[in-house]
Order: sequence, then structure tokens, then C-alpha cells
Amino acid sequence: MSASTNPTSWPNSGLDAVPCCPVCDSGNRRLMYKGLTDILLGVAPGEWNLYQCLSCATAWIDPRPSPATIVMAYRDYITHENQSSTVNSNSGFMRRFVRGLLNDYRACHYNDNRTPTILGGRWVVLLFHSMKTSIDANYRHLTPQTDAVGRLLDYGCANGEFLTIAKSMGWSAEGVDFDPVAVSLARARGLDVALIEAGEMLEGTGLYDVITLSHVLEHVHDPVHLISDLFRLLKPGGVLWLETPNISSFGHRAFGRFWRGLEPPRHLTLFSSNTLKRVLLRAGFDDVEALWHGLSAFVMFPESDALKRGGRRPKTLLGGVSLFLKRLFFEFIDWVSPSSREFITLVARKPGDQ
Repeated sequence: MSASTNPTSWPNSGLDAVPCCPVCDSGNRRLMYKGLTDILLGVAPGEWNLYQCLSCATAWIDPRPSPATIVMAYRDYITHENQSSTVNSNSGFMRRFVRGLLNDYRACHYNDNRTPTILGGRWVVLLFHSMKTSIDANYRHLTPQTDAVGRLLDYGCANGEFLTIAKSMGWSAEGVDFDPVAVSLARARGLDVALIEAGEMLEGTGLYDVITLSHVLEHVHDPVHLISDLFRLLKPGGVLWLETPNISSFGHRAFGRFWRGLEPPRHLTLFSSNTLKRVLLRAGFDDVEALWHGLSAFVMFPESDALKRGGRRPKTLLGGVSLFLKRLFFEFIDWVSPSSREFITLVARKPGDQ
């Protein structure tokens, strides 16, 4: 990559070389993809090479954007949208009906009172395992607070969508993010959010009951150091909830360089499930539990398929019978094969005798 001959390239002064695996430090690697581009958003210049460690299966970009320049890749990012959980009154009847059923489950289990609500949805959702596990994962398997107020940190909180939910569940919730636009949106909601530099570590020890890290680990420059720091920030017995794309997923094998989880150059490091579990255990966590985020394959399949077809998405919600059956097949594989799931969703507990 040469910034001097290609004005659309990433500036050479803003690149860091990463010749060894950022997880196990092995130099034994293979070139997985050459010349990846930001086909998802088209805002990050340059071409990127993705390598995979032959020792631990971790994948990473080399060279990669430096902490000082990575913000260039986040122009017009999804976290710059002030998302809303409400449904447009002009939405179709079936969409409003399904959302009403889901909202009844949310209200019952997570004290999240959205509209419209259809009574009985809490039991209907239980009949559809994928749907239930998807909702539970979106709420990061939190338990609503009643008497004692737990303290929660959302690391990489973006525009504060989840912090708003956590507060409604009774948590004392705060967040940090390195994207100034997203932080500004979160603060406009009245949320307690701090702006940090990319790679900056927080001060303190034993401060939080729960720390959540949703699709953030793949964005940071030193994920192993971050996990160690989050371990320090947790109280004894505290819980770390995290989710990140799985480089060993069936979807990646099916779509290759067009897999939605690659997202170069914002996704700097991509883990396999077993490797990430080992990182957590080395950091001092115990009782690491793998969970399933239902419907993740149902979403990732059409998004990856759209990237493969140049961004063209199906005209209908389900994309026709053929595409719908393919999505069901991906979802089945996601359910029965934990090591091949689209997302790695883990809950790790800090020992209580610290």
C-alpha cells in the first residue's frame, strides 16, 4: 500500500505494523486475505491484508490503522445514528404484531416498557428458542435490579442505546467510548459517558458489578491488555459479558472475504471461541460460559450476501423462499455447532475471594 501514489490510501504515517499475533505473539501466520476494502460503508480509504495465526487461529490486520488515526474509519458509522426503539405507525400489520409480542416479553423479563404491546407475548416468545435467546443476548443477560443497585460499565457504549436500557432496569450505568460523535449523542440523552482515547485504559480497582463489551473487542488495538484491565475494574464476583464476531464461523467459511464480520479496517482482531476463552482464563476469570445469540446467523447471512452482490439487498423482508430457507439453514448450523456460531457470546466471572 503506497499513500504517495494512491491518494485514496491510508496515510503511511498512520499505520502500525503487527508482524506477530496480537493474542499469543506467535510469528507463525498465513495470509488469509489480501487487498480487503471497506465495502460495508466505503468511508475508510486503503486496502488491508488479514493474517491468521497458525498457533491460535486469531486473525488480524497488518499493517493496521494507528490509535491516532483509527477515527478516520468511523465517519458515518452506525453509532452516529440516534437510534430509536419505537415502531413507525406506518409499519405493516405483521411487523407491528410481532413487535408487540416481543415487547410483552421485554416488559415481563427486563422492565422495558415499549409500545405497542400485545399481552401474552411473553409466553409466545418462549415457544421460539431463537427469538428468546436473541432478545436475552440483546439485553446482555442482565437481571433487573430491585433492592440493591448494581454498578455497570458499558465499555464501547457508542450512542448509549444499551445504557438507556440498563438504567431502565435499575442499574447504575455508565459508559466510555473513543468516538466523539457517538459520545456526544449519548450525552445528549443525559447519560454518564466519558470520552477516552483509543487504547486508553481506565483507572481504579474493583469498581463494577458488571462490565459489558458488545462488539467492541474486535475494534481495540490491544484486546488482551483490555481484558486484563476490565478484570481489574470488576469487583470480586463481578461479571464480564462480551460478544464479538467469530472468525471460525460457518458464515465466514461460506462467504469468505464478503463475510459481514470482517469489516476492515475497523475490525482489527478477530477471535475463535476457544482462543478467547483461554484469554479470559489467563486474565484470571473463571466459570467462563458460552451462550447463544439466536437469530445472529439469520441476520448475518443476508448482510454478507448483500456485500457479495455489491450491496444489493433483497426487495422483501425475507428475500423470497430460497433466501429464507438458506437463512433457516444458517440458523440451524448456528444453533447446533457452538464453535461455528456467527458471534462468540461469553460470560466470565471474577473469583469472589480476590
